[in-house]
Amino acid sequence: MSVQGLRTRVLAGLHRHLGTFANSAVTYDSEEMNDGAGAQLHRVLGIYALSRAIGARYLHTPVQNILYRGVPGTFDPDQTEILAGLQRLAPLSSDADVERLVARARVVKATTFSLSEHHRDAGTRERPTLFKVAYPFKVVDRVPAYWRASQRAIPSLQPLRSDALKIAVHIRRGDIHFVEKHRLLPNSYYMGVLESLIRICRSIGRSYAVDIFSESMPTGTTLRPEDFAPGMGHQSFVVSGDLDNFSEFDSLGPVTYRINEDLISTIRAMAEADVLVTSKSSMSVVAGLLRRSGIVLFHPFWHPALPDWVITKQNGSFDTDHVTRLLLASA
Repeated sequence: MSVQGLRTRVLAGLHRHLGTFANSAVTYDSEEMNDGAGAQLHRVLGIYALSRAIGARYLHTPVQNILYRGVPGTFDPDQTEILAGLQRLAPLSSDADVERLVARARVVKATTFSLSEHHRDAGTRERPTLFKVAYPFKVVDRVPAYWRASQRAIPSLQPLRSDALKIAVHIRRGDIHFVEKHRLLPNSYYMGVLESLIRICRSIGRSYAVDIFSESMPTGTTLRPEDFAPGMGHQSFVVSGDLDNFSEFDSLGPVTYRINEDLISTIRAMAEADVLVTSKSSMSVVAGLLRRSGIVLFHPFWHPALPDWVITKQNGSFDTDHVTRLLLASA
């Protein structure tokens, strides 16, 4: 754990012991950044984990508005179904009697919650505080074990029993061909991960099935600024060819391409796989959080891995001996 992480863990433990936030509640500031569904659900889960880390009450505010929903023309403009689906995936609920506390509370907008700053705004018995938080990561990402609280609070999606090992690969594509290209992991990375996994499966006599989850835009698709996550796109782009080259994965053998599928069923399928290969994406992280068994192969980015996730390198390599032992133990 980093020095920042150790300091955060000590501070959070001290505040819990002293009851600093016993008269405070935290909730999701659903109006701060209405970007993608995965990013927002990630933040909601993080705010629940934050409440447990600091000893505050939790007031549930679900995702209420999604502005970025993937490739144009692949989603229903009516958000009712997708918002209900997110709630079914992570059915968090408010703490008992929190509404009574909130009714008397002053509201503090703590966009990026920080222990070093916001302990000064903690409520008292006479005057409680409701913190409206958009980004809980300064606390929960510094101590990844804090995410366990969110996992315990929601029904875990267990791998579906099958003779074949289900390998789900999330390849983040779509808009990041044009904005935030630093998030784009090349096909060669995923090929490296899958080649190692396939070798392991063959060495232990385990059959396997590979599903690739992604999004793709046909040639001629026009992306306008409103098609990007808020603040990410300021000009229009036209897709001039095959940007994804998914056919490269055909050399691996049978692969099922699940492209531009429904968001909720995609997250569920990724969470229910035996092995999840993540991308630089909150949607990948959420799928990992929705499971408490199986293997997550995680490429580091600005969010950390949970303690039992397996870290991959830039070329797709990872600790194959460790993963082999995990697969043998789960057989």
